Amino acid sequence: MTHRGTAFERIDFEPFEQPSRSAKAEPSQASWDSLLRMVLPIAVGAVLIAVLVPDDWFARRHMLEATVQLERLAKTLESAKVIAPETANEVSRLMQRPRFDCRQNACEAALEERNHAVRSRLKALLDRRAPFGMKANGEEPPNAPAFIEQ
Repeated sequence: MTHRGTAFERIDFEPFEQPSRSAKAEPSQASWDSLLRMVLPIAVGAVLIAVLVPDDWFARRHMLEATVQLERLAKTLESAKVIAPETANEVSRLMQRPRFDCRQNACEAALEERNHAVRSRLKALLDRRAPFGMKANGEEPPNAPAFIEQ
């Protein structure tokens, strides 16, 4: 049996040399600087895109939704034999709102054509099916009876 003290004599207790902190920190500082130089322009570009694109995208999407609503309204009114004066007035007011008119907003050519077509269709429907020849712009013709309220 060996003595316990002799076991420690076999272990080499040389001091472990750690690299100096300044030498280790220098490459990491350079890598952080280069990382920031690469990431900063990307971040600035992403922020600009996030700020500028949604307004235009939302405006186009809103005009598309407004045009679809007008198309659905026109389809519903086509099935009616007569359009009530109140309905004709409301449709006329709706068509006068800028948010439903591509001529007053920026629209793509295809959407502008669709919007113009549905607005023309609605005006024609109001002219034909509104009682007493009620005009599409909500005005009452001079020969209409006085009991129609605007």
